[in-house]
Amino acid sequence: MSGTIVVFLICFYAVLNVETVDLKIGLLIPQSNATGMQFSNTAAAVTVALDRAISENIFTVPVNFSVVYRLEDCIEANATGYAFEMINADKIDVLIASPCIDTAQVSANVATYYNIPVVLWGTTYDSMFSDSTVFPTLMSVVSNYKDASNVLCEMMKYFSWTSFALIYQAADDGACFAFQEDMEAVTQVREECGLAYKEPVDSWAEEDIQYTLDMLKNTARIIVMCFDEDAQLRRFALKMKEAGMDTDDYVYLTFDNDVKSAIGLEDPPFWQDQTVPPDGRDDEAFAIAKKMFVVSDDKTASMADNFKIFSAEVMQKMSQWPFFCTTCNTGQMAGPHSATLHDATYLYLLAVNRVLKEYGPIASYYRNGELVSKNLDVNFSGITGSVTLGDDGVRDSSYQFYGFDDAGVAEVYITLSMSDEGAQNLTQHFSDPATTLWRQHGGSQPLSTPLCGFKGNGCPVDIFKNYLGYIIAGIIIAIGFVCCGIGAIYYVIRLRIKDIERQNKLWQISSNSLIPMKLKGSKMESMRSLASGFSSTGSSKHTFESVKSNKFFQVFILNKERVIGIQHDVAFTTTPAMAASFRLMRNLDHENVNKFIGITVDQVPFFSLWRFCSRGTIQDVVSMPSLTMDGFFIYSLIRDITEGLDFIHSSFLGCHGFFRSTNCLIDERWQIKISDYGLADVRMHEKREPTDLLWMAPERLRSTDLTPTKASDIFSFSIVCSEIVNMKLPWEPGTHNGPDDIVYLLKKGGANPARPVLEPASQDISPALLHLIRDCWSENPADRPTITTIKNLLKSMNTGKSHNLMDHVFNILEQYAGSLETEVEERMKELVEEKKKSDLLLYRMLPKQVAEKLKLGQSVEPESFECVTVFFSDVVSFTTLASRCTPLQVVNLLNDLYTLLDGIIAEHDVYKVETIGDGYLCVSGLPHRNGNEHARHVALMALAIMKGLTRFRIVHLPQERLRMRIGLHSGPCVAGVVGLSMPRYCLFGDTVNTASRMESNGKPEKIHISADTNRFVTQIIGGFVTQLRGEVIVKGKGVMETYWLLGQEGDPNLVYEKPPAPPPDDEKYESTDL
Repeated sequence: MSGTIVVFLICFYAVLNVETVDLKIGLLIPQSNATGMQFSNTAAAVTVALDRAISENIFTVPVNFSVVYRLEDCIEANATGYAFEMINADKIDVLIASPCIDTAQVSANVATYYNIPVVLWGTTYDSMFSDSTVFPTLMSVVSNYKDASNVLCEMMKYFSWTSFALIYQAADDGACFAFQEDMEAVTQVREECGLAYKEPVDSWAEEDIQYTLDMLKNTARIIVMCFDEDAQLRRFALKMKEAGMDTDDYVYLTFDNDVKSAIGLEDPPFWQDQTVPPDGRDDEAFAIAKKMFVVSDDKTASMADNFKIFSAEVMQKMSQWPFFCTTCNTGQMAGPHSATLHDATYLYLLAVNRVLKEYGPIASYYRNGELVSKNLDVNFSGITGSVTLGDDGVRDSSYQFYGFDDAGVAEVYITLSMSDEGAQNLTQHFSDPATTLWRQHGGSQPLSTPLCGFKGNGCPVDIFKNYLGYIIAGIIIAIGFVCCGIGAIYYVIRLRIKDIERQNKLWQISSNSLIPMKLKGSKMESMRSLASGFSSTGSSKHTFESVKSNKFFQVFILNKERVIGIQHDVAFTTTPAMAASFRLMRNLDHENVNKFIGITVDQVPFFSLWRFCSRGTIQDVVSMPSLTMDGFFIYSLIRDITEGLDFIHSSFLGCHGFFRSTNCLIDERWQIKISDYGLADVRMHEKREPTDLLWMAPERLRSTDLTPTKASDIFSFSIVCSEIVNMKLPWEPGTHNGPDDIVYLLKKGGANPARPVLEPASQDISPALLHLIRDCWSENPADRPTITTIKNLLKSMNTGKSHNLMDHVFNILEQYAGSLETEVEERMKELVEEKKKSDLLLYRMLPKQVAEKLKLGQSVEPESFECVTVFFSDVVSFTTLASRCTPLQVVNLLNDLYTLLDGIIAEHDVYKVETIGDGYLCVSGLPHRNGNEHARHVALMALAIMKGLTRFRIVHLPQERLRMRIGLHSGPCVAGVVGLSMPRYCLFGDTVNTASRMESNGKPEKIHISADTNRFVTQIIGGFVTQLRGEVIVKGKGVMETYWLLGQEGDPNLVYEKPPAPPPDDEKYESTDL
């Protein structure tokens, strides 16, 4: 059946030349009363929506409306045919689809095919309509089951319920079938919402119902139920009551999308029996209802009143255009779903007006379904409440979560809304959950999994009752452990206190133990006549006999060794923080930081004591008029200062605080040692003379507290660098009126602040170094580079050159030696300076005390050392390799190899004894005793050599790879000088032979160590990884247990390997025996 097409003209403009748009609306609507959405009391909602659009004047162009309708009774074949007919024959511009799910789907498919806008109303809750890829032309004012499922999961998440069961009425054409599909789909993507059990109620046989109830008891306490008919829900509730499932442990959730309750047409509650006569079991059903919560669309309280007015208008217009049904209005109210039909029609009018306004009255635009339905951004007040559409074209609904009080009245506890982004605006409407939300559950929230399990057998037993004896014994044991723990903690604390006391005694020096250093004239001087500096002319002897007490420090003898004492004219009381600082200062260890020994604690003024450096300070060196330095020597001194300052800035001290050239000491190896650091609490109270402030940064001079910073250290560093570069004091006499004037100018600052003049004493100073010094004394502390930046810049200035000062010294000696024979008569004066350089070289080749005695022609008495570590190495198959080389190539090969090894040795506290062909002999622990550190230094050196050999290449045999065996042994040793002609500093003892055996019995590219050395590197000092090789028959020793040294602990490149199989008997290795 179809309605007559009648044109209803709406004239918005009186101007006749404005083009009028003809919009034809197609409507599919049931005729049968069985659907609850019948034509007789619903269809005129379209007319009401049109009247609203007219009264609100939403259109900007004249529009003629036509309405075409078909009565299809939710039959899929009818819906398909009518939709095709209206689109092709009637040329409709929009299709208001059937209000049933299946017929809405087929009619929407037809509209989608023709790209005609389609609008949903009625009970089209299925979530498939929210898929814009399937229905790109669809708009809907009806919520969907997917949102409802997400709301249920949000409630479970809100109450921390992790699992639930789903029971639904089995009817393929029912709403619950679609709901359970969407519910299961949602649980598959939301981990916090776990579906433990799902079962349709498709049989009311006693055994089937009992099975379902038993499964519910054993799998869930949160149960979601969906029944298309209230009678079926009541019937199942009675079965649950009979099964005892009305306890406080159970929570029942259901979804209600019926609009009747919102418009005042609510049906009786499900627990009331509607049969005649009633069964009298309403109270039993209500017992389940009290454990139930309902999720429904959130409708405002005024909707019922609005619907009464709307209903009267709908029924009045049923007899008017375009339906002209004079028999429809019999005094009844409009159908409840007429509200959704109104909102669907009004939604389309808003959407098509947006297209008309943007694109004009062109049919290809306003009939384009995708164009009309996309990017709606619509929000209006409809009969069903506030209507907001998401990007999927489906309504974003608001929901309420409510339960029932004792009278069966609904009480709303939570409201929230759903959008494309998920749940939003969750609001709770209760204060005390115990008396409101969980009133029907005994005042406490049920759990999704009972504490004792679903079957009640998971409750913990009464441990105290069953295991009383064990508990008492456990308590006694625990008390014992607690007592032991307290005792252990007390013991550890006592040990720590004693250790602190012991360490404090180390830096607390008695003034009675200090013996002032007294020189003994020429006798004293003759003892160190070997010492020399770097000069080209004149005498520049500068050794410890010229390093004597001065205004900056005094020289003392402490425990038979020389130390430097710096006087501090201030009284102080040692605090725990200061004591801790002194302990940490004693542990500072860096090759460019002078060792702090301690302070005198029994006199005022007190002295801070530091390790003695025989060549004095930087100021002493630059004050020597006869001493000249080349650019590399100056660079090396500045680099040493940079390394030391970098270490101090990275330590707990943070900065030096009083850095100047008198704090930069030089040892016998011409290495800078930064001294006089720390003691911040003492320096804050010391009185400073103007001469002491010549190196201080301007910002500190202007401050009253003289607080040191890293930036102020950088300024002081630049002034010291200017002394080294200029080889004279930073502020030349005569250019200023004394120290007071200089300090005043430094404080004053200004655009051109007072700074030393850079006049390099050497012509080969890098200009970049001079620019760096100027950057370091910038007036603004923020403009000064950090010490790390300075360190990196200095490295870049010496790219491709050696960083070893002694290599530079050797190069200088070689240059002098090459021209000495031809220039000996003309340059006798330089011979003295060359002799001094040779003296310096001799100090590098022999221990200082040995060299001194040899220079005096005295014999050197052998000296015993309790424990040292001896290193032996040998090149594998060197004889074979040498046979392939000329003698000159062999010499060059060994020179390259020893250059590599010497460079590595220089980085460790190891003394190179001698080389025997391709053999290499080193030792640590003599002549400088270093405690147990000898094993660590030799082990690190051996690992570095092995690593260095991987990059070593033979120039004339680039395809050959040099392999080496290394042997280590630790033990006692005797060292002494043998012979008068070409004397040699030699080692004697079984330790040397054992180390040689370790090397000869080792394997290529392996570090073979004895059990004694293994004990040192793994137990005494630790930090290394070794591998047991096993027992080895050693010549002259018998069977020895030996190890392989693999590397250091924490090395990410370290790979553990099983010990290789013993080599064949016929495999031979070269060895060097002593």
